[in-house]
Amino acid sequence: RRRFHRLDAFARLLSLHTDEQQDAQEFNKLLLSYIDRIVARHPNPRLRELSNLFQGQQEYVTVCSKCQRESRRASAFSEL
Repeated sequence: RRRFHRLDAFARLLSLHTDEQQDAQEFNKLLLSYIDRIVARHPNPRLRELSNLFQGQQEYVTVCSKCQRESRRASAFSEL
């Protein structure tokens, strides 16, 4: 016997359009965004830090091949 679950309510929570196909990266972005909104309001500060597991800072460094001068640019990320 096969079991299945209807995901209509879950799709509504994420504001997904069920008539459109979503790729995995876009779905992940929506899911993490939803989790971030939920935990941001949570009274437990340790749980609010959960969203830090899914985001961070990265730095792009460009080095001139002639003078070896570095150019750095930081940017935030929320997905890998």
